[in-house]
Amino acid sequence: YNIMKNHVVLGVDILSRHSHIPNDAMLFTSQHHERYNGTGYPQKLAGEKISLIGQIGAISDVYDAITYDRVYHKATSCHGTIKKLYGWSDSLFNRVIIEKFIQCIGIYPIGSFVELNTGQCGIVISINHNMLLKPNVLILFDENKKPQNPNLIDLGTEVANQVISNYSIVKELNPVEWNLDVSQYI
Repeated sequence: YNIMKNHVVLGVDILSRHSHIPNDAMLFTSQHHERYNGTGYPQKLAGEKISLIGQIGAISDVYDAITYDRVYHKATSCHGTIKKLYGWSDSLFNRVIIEKFIQCIGIYPIGSFVELNTGQCGIVISINHNMLLKPNVLILFDENKKPQNPNLIDLGTEVANQVISNYSIVKELNPVEWNLDVSQYI
């Protein structure tokens, strides 16, 4: 583990040999394992001593690490990872930046495979930044879980500032269990 943690120092060393590397890239590399409460590495920086780009880098790095299979753990769903990150706000991460991150990628990020309250299942295609729980979903399976012709549903359909959609997401599904490659739809 200690050898693995050296990748931060080694990365900074490699980048510092090149004069054209932007300062933000250096900050990202040097601070992406720092934590808001000071428990990170290599410098054990805390709070606002971590640059904004370092804080964003830390959140992005953890999101990426948790949502993909690793030799030491299975991937967690995008929605599950969002919940974990939010739970760590104000300890490992700055709550304001976590909330901005969630606003950017959504509560159900693009590519999430979800089941609606109607029983239909589909893939989140785009985020509704005004209503994070109401993204656009490409429906691929009907209420009986049978494949159907793809149909795009805007869960946040509005008329005169009133949401008229009765659709809601009830859970995120694992596309692997459905033998589904979400990348072919986004």
